[in-house]
Amino acid sequence: MAAPVLDGTVTTWKGTADPPTISFTVSSNANRYLKVDVVMGLGSAAAGTCTVAWNGTSVPLVKDSGASANDQARALIFGLVAPESGTYNIVLTLGGTYEKEAVAAAIMVYKDVDQTTPIGTAVSALFDGVDPTVDVTSATGETVVDCMSMRGNGSLPVVGASQTERANASDNFAFGWIGSSEEAGATTVTMSWSGSEGFDNAIAAVPLKPVAASGTAVPVFLHNLQVQGIA
Repeated sequence: MAAPVLDGTVTTWKGTADPPTISFTVSSNANRYLKVDVVMGLGSAAAGTCTVAWNGTSVPLVKDSGASANDQARALIFGLVAPESGTYNIVLTLGGTYEKEAVAAAIMVYKDVDQTTPIGTAVSALFDGVDPTVDVTSATGETVVDCMSMRGNGSLPVVGASQTERANASDNFAFGWIGSSEEAGATTVTMSWSGSEGFDNAIAAVPLKPVAASGTAVPVFLHNLQVQGIA
């Protein structure tokens, strides 16, 4: 039972077009799971909306942190089991009140993800002037992944010491950030980032589950026992 691992490279995007259309390639590896992280920053977090499609197929929302207190940060994770392989477009459909320059995305695929129950319980948290952190209930063999939205003044956020950074980029305003990372599963996994500079932050996280082990048939021998009485 192998833990889910990143399959290929990560593509990041920041708001330069509306609607956002991002070319991406999904491999043909088995048991794949498409993860799309979206952050909505200043002027977009509270009143903006977002849906995601991969080659015309809707990508379900896994977790939405909601907007931070000062409408500066919001983190959303979308995920799709068994995305079609090949090079196609990710399309973000934005609505409500938003600034496209305050929207950013990170797109990636994981392999060795269970196709029936791909994820565990997703969680999120919001912070006002405090670095983002969230505890995730997980297990050995899983891989915990996150999406972080941070409002700052240009300093690159720093990923938690036990995490592997997968994306860390600014939005087109250059004072909002998107971060994506992963960490090996355990009973409780803490996902965190630092460098908020006293502004708002949001974080969402979810465990990816490994492919379930196949059961092994065990032969069972039935014996008819006959007891013969002695006259």
